[in-house]
Amino acid sequence: MKSKKRAKPGVLVVDDDLYIRRMLSEALEMEGYVVQTAEHGGPALEIMRTSPERLVVLLGLVMPYVNGQDVLEAVAADEAVAKRHAIIMVTGSAHAASVGHVAELREQLGVPLIPKPFHFRQIIDAVEQATARLTRE
Repeated sequence: MKSKKRAKPGVLVVDDDLYIRRMLSEALEMEGYVVQTAEHGGPALEIMRTSPERLVVLLGLVMPYVNGQDVLEAVAADEAVAKRHAIIMVTGSAHAASVGHVAELREQLGVPLIPKPFHFRQIIDAVEQATARLTRE
């Protein structure tokens, strides 16, 4: 028999900016979330593929090595990962996230967009909405 250790899913913050990762982690931990971080999409995909629990993923777009578009493409190609996690794109490149292939991937995967600069309330509200989606499914 499996017992739930917490009602809220974990959160994965994926951003190449250490300050953003720390700031979001602290704010989300104060709201009761357990937070992991990744500095680009490579480690993020590994965490998403191997995590036994559902995650809310706050995903940057412009990052070195494996960027946000690469992550969305990998998730779109892996139905199990796509169904297990909820992604929210948080980026200073809102226009780039709203056109072309990135916009198509966001629509396909149901990924909302939060442009930088953001207010913490926007992040908390979006994570709460994603949490509600994950716990309903």
